[in-house]
Amino acid sequence: MIGAKEVQEWGMWAWDNRKVAIDLWVAFRRWLKKSRLLVIGPGGTGKTTLARLLSGEFDWLLDSPWRYNEDIAITKHKLRNDATTQVIVMPGQTHRQPSSWAKLGEQLTTGYYRGVILVTAFGYHSLPRISYKEHRLYNRSKGIDQFRSDYLAACRTDEIECLRKLSPYLQACRKKVWLLSLVAKQDLWFGDPEVERWHTEGDCGEQITELCRAKPPELFRHERLGASHIISNFVTYYDEILKKNSEGYDHRAQIESLRRVIEVIDGLRKWEAEK
Repeated sequence: MIGAKEVQEWGMWAWDNRKVAIDLWVAFRRWLKKSRLLVIGPGGTGKTTLARLLSGEFDWLLDSPWRYNEDIAITKHKLRNDATTQVIVMPGQTHRQPSSWAKLGEQLTTGYYRGVILVTAFGYHSLPRISYKEHRLYNRSKGIDQFRSDYLAACRTDEIECLRKLSPYLQACRKKVWLLSLVAKQDLWFGDPEVERWHTEGDCGEQITELCRAKPPELFRHERLGASHIISNFVTYYDEILKKNSEGYDHRAQIESLRRVIEVIDGLRKWEAEK
């Protein structure tokens, strides 16, 4: 849960960097008015929270991002001062993809979206409103540790499948488009060397390498970074702890990760705007 210290530190950073932050957000929202941004990824990775942060809807003092509420349809988040401009979020649950992603291929190949943010979490996907003991992967004889391992592995498979579905459409696009691979929930996987290997040498890395090789550099750009919207233990809806957040990952690291998100998106925006 976000406490007074985190809000205070975020406020201090925003104040100290107010001109830079304001300039970045003004430029980003100006770009967004003539472009469309897609936020996509498996369910429970933090897509909606990110979209609300980008659109200006999110209120750190009032919202509760550590509580997972499934989106069952496409959601559109309007910019606070411009109701005609939207950040579009696709529901990520596998069983909802056939209907909600029906027009996605055509939209991506024709350049409807100028930027795509693929949100993953190295498997740390929020569970829906159930106990882990009610999940299909839970085996009472093997316990919580085995469940966590099996669950993370299954969720990483979902992340790869999402990327595999997305890649052909991005390859077919003949207009400028960028992809940001945002590995969310950094506070849970911080310090784990497997994360870097997964995104450079593993299945995920291979998919991205193949995509980048298939695209002319003047038409496609990819960036990857980790970030954490909040600092929280990995828990179920009923506050059952599956994993504590990583030791050493503090509020400063979390705030810096969000600043980096702003900076990277601004860099991608500038690249997309180049003639």
